[in-house]
Amino acid sequence: MHLIASPLQKQFYTYLPKSPIYKQFSVEDLPISYHNLVNQQNGGYTSHSYVVSKRPSRDALTAVYIPFIAGMYEQKPTADYQLPSITRQNDFIHRSNVPETGIIFYEDHDRVAYFDFAQLNDKGEPAVTYMDVGLGQTISLAPDFASFLDLFEYRFLGLPAPTLVSYHRV
Repeated sequence: MHLIASPLQKQFYTYLPKSPIYKQFSVEDLPISYHNLVNQQNGGYTSHSYVVSKRPSRDALTAVYIPFIAGMYEQKPTADYQLPSITRQNDFIHRSNVPETGIIFYEDHDRVAYFDFAQLNDKGEPAVTYMDVGLGQTISLAPDFASFLDLFEYRFLGLPAPTLVSYHRV
């Protein structure tokens, strides 16, 4: 899985490791796999949008839909189609629904994915958790961000009938 550039997303960022993100969390607390991803592309749309899940969601029986991952450039979204920045946690609408130990990297309407620092793996990296605020559903997706990236898959949703090339047939 890789990120696809959005023409409205800034592609550069400069942060010191101690740069604050939210409460006690700083840039250095983010997983190295997240840093590696945003060094290639600073946030953007995911090339594969479905993440395998052990529990059904409103998106699919065996997956959740996560079409983008927030970057680190300090950018306040001024329109719905703009991607947020992970450094602007208070700009996320559902920040109050996510635990204080969570750093949001995806939010779309009432669906949120975040780094869950309450669940650290043996390397000290946070787990990835998905929350559907509207349904009151929380799903633990992966023990760390690297494993989370490996769970992305392409799902082709075929049409029930072939589309017509033209309504005007000869």
